Amino acid sequence: MAPWVTGVKTGHTFDAGYVLVGSGRRKGVELISVAIGAPTDETRYSDNLELLEYGFSQYKRRLPVHAGQDLADPSIRYAGGVLPLRAARAIAVGLRRGQKLDVEVEAPAEVEGPVRRGAVLGRATVFVDGRRSASVPLRAGRSIPRASAFDRARDFAGDNLIPILVGAFVILMVGALLYRRVARRDKKGGGPEVNLK
Repeated sequence: MAPWVTGVKTGHTFDAGYVLVGSGRRKGVELISVAIGAPTDETRYSDNLELLEYGFSQYKRRLPVHAGQDLADPSIRYAGGVLPLRAARAIAVGLRRGQKLDVEVEAPAEVEGPVRRGAVLGRATVFVDGRRSASVPLRAGRSIPRASAFDRARDFAGDNLIPILVGAFVILMVGALLYRRVARRDKKGGGPEVNLK
C-alpha cells in the first residue's frame, strides 16, 4: 500500500462485484476514489490506486503562505514604526490547471503596546476558486512596550499641531493686547501711585 493512502473501505455484493472506497493525501491535496465492479479483490486495489494516482497527477503543489512570512505591517501608535505580523506556519495547497489562488489577510491597521511577541493579531486565509481552503494565524514578530507619557504627549501634539499653534497664537495676541492696554493706562497716569521708603 502507498504511504500517502489515508483510508480504505472494502465491500462485495453479487451485483456490484468487488468494491473499494479509498482516500489519500499528497501534494497538499486530499482525494477520495471509488472502484466498483472489480472482478477480483486484487483488481479493486490496483484500480483504486490508479484512480488516486491519476487524480494527484492533475494537481501541482503550491505554497502561497510560508512559515514566518511577513504578511502585514500595522503601524505602532505613539511609538511610530511598524509591527511585522508573520504566518505561524506554512499553507500548502494543490491546484489544478486554471484554478485561481487568493490569499486574504485580516489584520489591524494600527496596534498599541503592550504587545508580546507571538501574540495572535490577525489571520491569513487561502482561497482556491473562491472557496476557503486553509487559514493560519498571524503572530507579532516582536514585543512592543506600553507607550510612555512622553510618547503619548508627542503623538497628541503631532496629531493636533494646527489647533495647538492657533491656540498659542490667540493667547499671545490676547496677552499683547492686554499689555498694550495696561501700558497706555500707565502712560496717561491712570495707574496707582506707589511710594517706596
